[in-house]
Amino acid sequence: MDKSLSRVMLKSSIIAALTAVCAPVGAYTHPDSTLWHDPSCKTQIIHEENHTPALLYAVPSTVFFTDSKEIKTRATTDDAGRLYHVDRDGVWHLCRPANTAPHLTYHAKATHGASEEYRYYPPLTHHVSHIEIGTEPGATFRFAASDSSRPIIVFCSDDTEAGVEWITDMQRNLDLPTAIMTISCVGKTDTAITALTKQTTARLYILDFTDSTDADPRSYAATITGVISETGQNSPATPILVVSDSKVIQAVCDSINHSTSATIHYLPTPDARRRASSVETKVREILGMRQGNAPTCVEVSQRRDIGAYDWHQRHHDICHYIDSARPSNLIIGNSIVHYWGGKPGNIRVHGPETWRTTMEPEGFVNMGCGWDKIENVLWRVYHGELDGTDAENIVVMIGTNNIAFNTPDEIAEGIGHLVEAIGTRQPDARIILAGLLPRRNLEPTVATINRLLEQIAKEKGARYINPGIMMLQSDGKINESLFIDGLHPNDKGYAIIAPQIVAAMKRKK
Repeated sequence: MDKSLSRVMLKSSIIAALTAVCAPVGAYTHPDSTLWHDPSCKTQIIHEENHTPALLYAVPSTVFFTDSKEIKTRATTDDAGRLYHVDRDGVWHLCRPANTAPHLTYHAKATHGASEEYRYYPPLTHHVSHIEIGTEPGATFRFAASDSSRPIIVFCSDDTEAGVEWITDMQRNLDLPTAIMTISCVGKTDTAITALTKQTTARLYILDFTDSTDADPRSYAATITGVISETGQNSPATPILVVSDSKVIQAVCDSINHSTSATIHYLPTPDARRRASSVETKVREILGMRQGNAPTCVEVSQRRDIGAYDWHQRHHDICHYIDSARPSNLIIGNSIVHYWGGKPGNIRVHGPETWRTTMEPEGFVNMGCGWDKIENVLWRVYHGELDGTDAENIVVMIGTNNIAFNTPDEIAEGIGHLVEAIGTRQPDARIILAGLLPRRNLEPTVATINRLLEQIAKEKGARYINPGIMMLQSDGKINESLFIDGLHPNDKGYAIIAPQIVAAMKRKK
């Protein structure tokens, strides 16, 4: 046995196990090694009085950052899980181990001289009692900020790896925390379900009865009724998706939909090869996480500006701040918004006076993230940044970072898709769509995009403003005195933008 590895036996209650899906995990370093122990994969047998046990375990994406050139993982099974590297643009790459389980070594992607992002998935089996992650001596290592998103909770009857692998695929594609409750005796898990629904706010419950054809459908119908009853009392707004081929279960779902305020969705069991994609498509429909054909309509995270700030941490800070402050007015965008001023705090401030005199009195919260593209804002919207308040006004200023990568039509399509996603989550809010600000040597391109955005705003019911027109000279070039670098406004530039935002908010139509 490698003496640099030591075991950490992980025990947890049902709620603690579920909480671990969404909370940051602590790190422990062995005194004689650089091993990091990750307790995010918690396994717990829940003993119910007079009932067959049920099993709850996480399907975590354990997110960590390291500049180590080698990473090691090990678990208490023959399978040590999967490791993914997520690059600066949010693209996932499966890491291929250099050896075989149980102790896997990966040649990491420390190519930029800074910490890279990794997602580790432990084995999908309840036989795991601990997992381990190791790095080189002297390497940096830290876990990501806690995931603010509410989890998807899956109740299923198959606790084998093959039976739940589709859930991991779905979780990875949605990039949402997910937990599995395997029910070995459906209809006899009321205690566990009650505890779960009382102490956890889920985004969605999925009841998967695909692998239960040999059981009495009426017992599953009883379980559905029980779950719906509990969620109706504890979280009535949480939708439920039932996956089954049983006509009895489908009839129960139809009956409940007609007789209660619960939102029950039914999906006939898809073919095994299409199971993950079919359920994911349905989940996206239910949660309003639709993807479009253009690359600007597919949500993705990013870490392009790591020298200036931590994108994941800022996302967490925005979610937390909005949930606590519950503001009425929001402005969302890239570095042009991020470094304007206001809260949550910024390390750079380009327009402090204008923010203090114009935006702050209107109660605006700054939801900008440096280097964001349209699809990055879409990820943030899909992952809870608008969930903590009932906004009156949402200003959208995004798209300039897409110019080098996308056509004007793709940019317009993506912004229209984003406006729809915002409207789905904040149906009572007034959406103010700002045209792109002019950029040095790109003035004609920006003008073309803005003509498309004006039409998009009309189609989507948003109010359009184009403050950038007032930042141009008579020759059509930008007024350099209003910019820091030909892209980011200075305080004089922000002083032109801010009044137009306020005026659009207060305009009656």
